[in-house]
Amino acid sequence: MKLTDLIHINNRKSISKLLLVITLSCSGLLSYAQHQQVHLTGNNITLKAVFKQIEQQAKLSVDYTTQEVNDSYVISQLPKSSNVKEVMEQLLKDSGCSVTFRSGHIIINKQSGSTGKSDTKMISGVITDAKGEPIIGANVLEKGSTNGTITDLDGKFSLSVPSKSTLVISYIGYTTKSIVVGNQNIINIQLEEDTHNLNEVVVTALGIKREEKALGYAVQKVGGDNFSTIKPVDVATSLTGKVAGLNIQNSPEFNSAPSISLRGSEPLLVIDGVPYGNVSLKDIAADDIESIDVLKGATASALYGARGGAGAIMVTTKRGTKEGLNVTVNSSTMFNAGYLKKPEVQTSYSSGSGGKYYSGDYVWGDKLDIGRTAVQYDPYTHEWKEMPLESKGKNNLKNFQSLSLVTNNNVSVSQKGKYGSVRTSLTHMLNKGNIRMNA
Repeated sequence: MKLTDLIHINNRKSISKLLLVITLSCSGLLSYAQHQQVHLTGNNITLKAVFKQIEQQAKLSVDYTTQEVNDSYVISQLPKSSNVKEVMEQLLKDSGCSVTFRSGHIIINKQSGSTGKSDTKMISGVITDAKGEPIIGANVLEKGSTNGTITDLDGKFSLSVPSKSTLVISYIGYTTKSIVVGNQNIINIQLEEDTHNLNEVVVTALGIKREEKALGYAVQKVGGDNFSTIKPVDVATSLTGKVAGLNIQNSPEFNSAPSISLRGSEPLLVIDGVPYGNVSLKDIAADDIESIDVLKGATASALYGARGGAGAIMVTTKRGTKEGLNVTVNSSTMFNAGYLKKPEVQTSYSSGSGGKYYSGDYVWGDKLDIGRTAVQYDPYTHEWKEMPLESKGKNNLKNFQSLSLVTNNNVSVSQKGKYGSVRTSLTHMLNKGNIRMNA
């Protein structure tokens, strides 16, 4: 054997050993990659987001095509902490896909003839309102993803989604609906009108309603519950301290209406869009008020001209809102049960001073009820004459006062049907002060 032949043999052995080492190294790397531990976090996240977490933690690239894998599918329950291979198998167990590990890559391929549970399919349908009219521009969205579309001029839509996904259909002014796709290929949906979207609205002028947050001027709203729970004699009294800039000056005099000023001027009173100049809030029953909107400044009430220059108090009365015939009775009573203590007064001496009677403010005059007389004013004959000094007015304070009482009763009848609504009410109020009017 020649020397050159020995050199070639040795070279072939070295190359074989090198290839064996490289093969073992690659196998070791692949085994290491498959057994890397990953910890997934989040709730109801898409498959694409899960793949991102695996790539960041395992330093591997997840390779797939959207035709084979629906990466917008939402994972409701993530696999527990485990190695990469087990996690990928759990994520794709119902997809009909196989996972292959190659240097630095996780390759996902669709198995031939497989129809996994998460396969996508085309869903089509028509969205209409309660009258059967098509809704143009309604939103159709796969729940938990950005996969969606809108309806065309005929209310039709088509969207490719997984079989076990949920469609969310929404449109402004209508109640949002959620539909599970399942085995359906054609889904026709009828949306119902949402009657609760206008909670924060105010009546501005001439019955026009606008959203409170959309107004460019100062306006403040007081709900009708503030007046009907504890019903006052005058509704204006219940506005005390409830509206910024509205000053309610309540009079201490019996049965006197409070004075109202808005930012220093008298506001215009508007009832159901009609301005009144000779009517006060006292003329409106508290049970008939739905809400009161206070519009501040000239800009707020410009539609009423010069009369609304100082602002306006807009009163909206109640209307029939419940279907059918409704009868409501509301009654409240407030009363003064008496006094815990009254001042004691002397009834032994007449008016005067120094033991002598004369008319005046002093009460240290002559002794009463001992037969003495003096010239006094007779309220019956309206003249001055000699009369006995007697303690006739010892119960004057008690006789002057009485128990006060305020009772407010309201009965309302409302009817609502498909042709409209009507409401009528009757209010009776008794306001009896603690001073006898005929005293």
